[in-house]
Amino acid sequence: MNLTVVEQEGVRYFLVLGRPIHDLKQAEALLRKSESTFRAIIDGSPVLFALNDDKQNMTYLNAEFTRTFGYDIDDVPTRQRMFSRFSPCPNERTGVRGSFIRFM
Repeated sequence: MNLTVVEQEGVRYFLVLGRPIHDLKQAEALLRKSESTFRAIIDGSPVLFALNDDKQNMTYLNAEFTRTFGYDIDDVPTRQRMFSRFSPCPNERTGVRGSFIRFM
């Protein structure tokens, strides 16, 4: 919303400009529905899903990931921590990481 005060011949006028938000609200509702559908598919999938952000922080692990490895997001908050959990031995970690990435 934009408010402008205009004075003309000693009379003050308020000009208020706005735009309808119906389309925005409708797009937000569609996005929420799409996200909900996506999450239901991923949560119910027998395939392991682990998502991370651009800083390598884990942002999501699906239930199958947790069932398979026994780790939740608090156990593996970063990709580095995830790989260290998969292979506690630092000398083997590079090979495990490479195998994991090729598998994906």
